Amino acid sequence: MGRQPFFKHLLSGAIQALIFQTFKSFFIALLDTHEVMSLRSLYRLLVALLFIVSLVLIMLGSVSWMSRKSVQAFEASPSVSTLSYTMGTQTAKGPDWNHIQFRTLPAIQEPGWIKMPANSVKQLGYDPSRTWSAGQTPDQFVMLGDVQDAFHLEKFNLQQISQLSQNAIDTLNLNDFGMSQWQTPKSLVEAIPAIAELPLNQIKPLQDLWTKQGSGALGTNTLAQIVEHVPTFAATPLGKNLDLTRYSLNSIPNLTSTSLSQFKGWQRSFVEQVPGLNQVPFSQFPQAPASGVGIAAIADVVWSAAEHGDPKVTANSFVTGSALKTGATAPVACEAGKPCSYVELSDLTGQTGAMHGKRWASGATQRVKGGYGFLAKVNGGWEPTGRLVYGSAFKVVMTKANEAKGQADFGLYLRACMHGIVDLGCTPYFIGPVPWIPVQEKGLVIIAGKNAPAVKIPSEFQNQVSTIEGQYNAIANPGGAFDDCGGGTVSGEAVNRAIAAAPSSDRPYAQKVIPLVLADAKRYGVTDPAQVAYILATAQAEVNFNPRDEDDDYSRSGACGNYCGRGLVQLTHLENYDRAGKAIGVDLVNQPQLANRPDIASKVMVIGMREGWFTGVGLGSYIRGGSTNFSGARQIVNDGDRAGEIAQYAQRYYEAIRGTNISALAEKPGQSCAPKAKGATAQKIAQAASRSVGESTAAGPGGGNVACAWEVNRVLAKAGIPSIDGDSVPNMVAVLESGRGQRVNPAQAGPGDIVIAHDMQHVGICMNQGCNRVMSNSSSRKQFSWQSDRNFDGFYGGASEGIYRVK
Repeated sequence: MGRQPFFKHLLSGAIQALIFQTFKSFFIALLDTHEVMSLRSLYRLLVALLFIVSLVLIMLGSVSWMSRKSVQAFEASPSVSTLSYTMGTQTAKGPDWNHIQFRTLPAIQEPGWIKMPANSVKQLGYDPSRTWSAGQTPDQFVMLGDVQDAFHLEKFNLQQISQLSQNAIDTLNLNDFGMSQWQTPKSLVEAIPAIAELPLNQIKPLQDLWTKQGSGALGTNTLAQIVEHVPTFAATPLGKNLDLTRYSLNSIPNLTSTSLSQFKGWQRSFVEQVPGLNQVPFSQFPQAPASGVGIAAIADVVWSAAEHGDPKVTANSFVTGSALKTGATAPVACEAGKPCSYVELSDLTGQTGAMHGKRWASGATQRVKGGYGFLAKVNGGWEPTGRLVYGSAFKVVMTKANEAKGQADFGLYLRACMHGIVDLGCTPYFIGPVPWIPVQEKGLVIIAGKNAPAVKIPSEFQNQVSTIEGQYNAIANPGGAFDDCGGGTVSGEAVNRAIAAAPSSDRPYAQKVIPLVLADAKRYGVTDPAQVAYILATAQAEVNFNPRDEDDDYSRSGACGNYCGRGLVQLTHLENYDRAGKAIGVDLVNQPQLANRPDIASKVMVIGMREGWFTGVGLGSYIRGGSTNFSGARQIVNDGDRAGEIAQYAQRYYEAIRGTNISALAEKPGQSCAPKAKGATAQKIAQAASRSVGESTAAGPGGGNVACAWEVNRVLAKAGIPSIDGDSVPNMVAVLESGRGQRVNPAQAGPGDIVIAHDMQHVGICMNQGCNRVMSNSSSRKQFSWQSDRNFDGFYGGASEGIYRVK
């Protein structure tokens, strides 16, 4: 603020001088031409008047008016709805996701395009090519497939969207639902199984499509029979021969209650092509963006592009860089000698804080590598430097450093992801910018929102990110540290149908978990398909078939201690852990993390819902003898939360497995859960690590915040193996390199091996062959409970430093 008046008067003086000099030149030229003495007097008079007028203009703020005009033009686009968060004496402005919708986001400021080659389109199953123009809002160029990882919008159905957007759908027609254009009779049967057995005359659009094709008399055949025997009709898109404005959404039964993910090519639909979706608040998305303030720093000084990269300033001094596949941000330093505008940060706690002296570099002066998979080639593989503050949907980028105003402007950059038949990955974050929330000097800049994806933060700062790390337990393989072991599975028609009914995004987990669940259903006498359907619906709603730790406000508060929600049904509270453990013969009280093992999670869910462990009422109270109260059945697990949504899931599974014989499913034996370690020492370490999962590390260094090496040594002690000198990772590496360990490559690594993180910032223990599952200390939870891959999910900005087998 202190610099603005000086520059204002400097500019005013410059304008005054320019006007003065112009008039002076004019009159001198006039005098030189006419040589009239009376004009010299007139010149002197006008010069005096001009000086007075200029002075008055300055006093009235004419220059300020000109500046305001410019600002008003910039602010004409919709502003972002914000909330203020007080941190000590400072206030941070963050997005108010309750009032931000796709249609209310500011317009993009630069045009662009994506053009996919024909062979990639064929592999993908749809064409994601598109162009966008400056001035368009994101709902006009963002496809559902782009944000399936970030928001899972495909889990919505039209009825849910109508309720959340408060827009009636009764008056809408099929043309309003964009993806109707490319649906075919065959794809509709696959998306909505309930219509398969209907005669064609009960589905008006398909009846008219049949008539227009001149395919003959309908007879008494069902839609499924016609689709099977008339392939040309089965493959005809509705939008090819029909005026879809003539048909209401209800003209196709159950269409509005079907999840978007079930429709053919849902990934290629723009957000605006799904009625009402662009009016749903971001906070109501199936997976909402991170909100609030997880980590903040003071924007100390804004430096313009006159600054250049310094070879002495390494990547560790930056909070910005490349967005990784894992959702982490890998810091990247500015290139030495190249322009590098940035905001210099300071820590709320003073000079000893971890954010003190860090830099947020501008994407206007620095590009970094981004994207992954085939699509990493788009835009030459480049994206502006920035960080994933609110999740993977967009990258927050500093777009302008205004040193004169002491302000940093920010924008959002988006990417396109394509996970069709073939997973092509994601482009770099190059679609943008969408204007975002500016920050003034001495104000707060949000480094990470609550519940944000992994961010690389120094260990001494992790006490401020307890709200972030809970997500680490949600790993990509539901087998966790124990792989696919435990109870036996089943196979047969009911299993195949149930897996096919699961959303495509959940199917990798469903393929592993559903056979376990149906095996336990058969084993424990839950053979009513309607009851089994509701169990499956619960697993989908609670954890998308991926048993994991719960990550909500209650679990993060610590009120549930070591007995927060886990598993397929999110088992919570000590008494439930005790009851479930005794019933299935597993010590869940002392090893609560075992509740995430798929075979154990399945048993807890099936027996618990049958017996009414969770609320006192069981499946038989709502689903019995042909009576199916799916909405009421939510009382079995939770007091009505998401009852309607889960009822729809249950109906879908019921329609899929109704008529199958659960009791007749073929059984398959399970695998042993004991880790198969290489060598007696590694085997002892692996077994001790398995026994240690979930134990507290609060007695370690930093109260558990920096106890990763300390905990590994404690596991070694349990295994009867001498500890590795010191409780720091660099010391541990030095000892291992000096003869206590043998370096092995990932292909040779196995349970019990020690894995060192990038730059020796963390250490963990391999739990399976190939070291794709690693257990280590969770700083925020102060537990030996962080499950990750051998690169620690990219949290430390690079591949692991090395893997060692202890001697």
